[in-house]
Amino acid sequence: MGFWNYLIQHVNLNNDVIFWLTEPILILAAMNFCMQLLFWPYLHRLMVPLLLLLSSAVSYVEMMQNIYFDANRLQNIIQTNPGEASAWLTPQFWMWLVMTGLLSAQWYCWSVHISYAQPCGAVYAGAIIASLTLVVAIILLAYGSYISFFRNNKAVNHLIVPTNIIGAALKTAYNTYDAHRPLPRIGLDASHQLHEQKRLLVLVIGETTRAQSWGLNGYQRQTTPELAAMGDNVINFPQVTSCGTATAISLPCCFPICHVSTIKLI
Repeated sequence: MGFWNYLIQHVNLNNDVIFWLTEPILILAAMNFCMQLLFWPYLHRLMVPLLLLLSSAVSYVEMMQNIYFDANRLQNIIQTNPGEASAWLTPQFWMWLVMTGLLSAQWYCWSVHISYAQPCGAVYAGAIIASLTLVVAIILLAYGSYISFFRNNKAVNHLIVPTNIIGAALKTAYNTYDAHRPLPRIGLDASHQLHEQKRLLVLVIGETTRAQSWGLNGYQRQTTPELAAMGDNVINFPQVTSCGTATAISLPCCFPICHVSTIKLI
């Protein structure tokens, strides 16, 4: 639903009728292509209800809070704590999850009965080929419209449920594997110099704070009163950008030479 809401706001129906007429068919064919790769016999009994519940939860944050669901968002969920999670688990969220997710999953489990044709492999292969052919045909028919739209809206694919969930899971799995690979050893010729007096440096980092809402940057409402009260003892860098909008992404980027486990979040 977040994807279609985005289209309504950013694509003019009168200027691009072909795009609007073919987009629902394209999404349906692309979804069928992806789902056929996942829903092999008997596996669908677990996968479909699970994806219905996950899609319901993701659609809530997309519709209500305009959040794009990607690997970064999934990493935030994995690394969150009960205090942060409780802010999301509101009565409205549970109602949305029950109405759009739980009831749909329950209906599927009780009402949908599938008899597997023989041979199954040929049937699935035919469905995959037909879906892929339809996707290619639609893109060729309205090539200019689709290239222009997705080139100017590169992140819109993170609003398409449930493919954004599957993509985020695969990306997170790869990132986890990549993070545990041996790190290259560099600077082996460096030497450590001992000093009698130790120096302690304390960094207060607002790595995901929006610069336009930072009081020291001239924001109309003073959001950093204690820092402002320190006067010349505070050095503010207004032209600094962050690598991401989540602590798990931006903080390690601030300290690329440090191992993540050496950074303590307070």
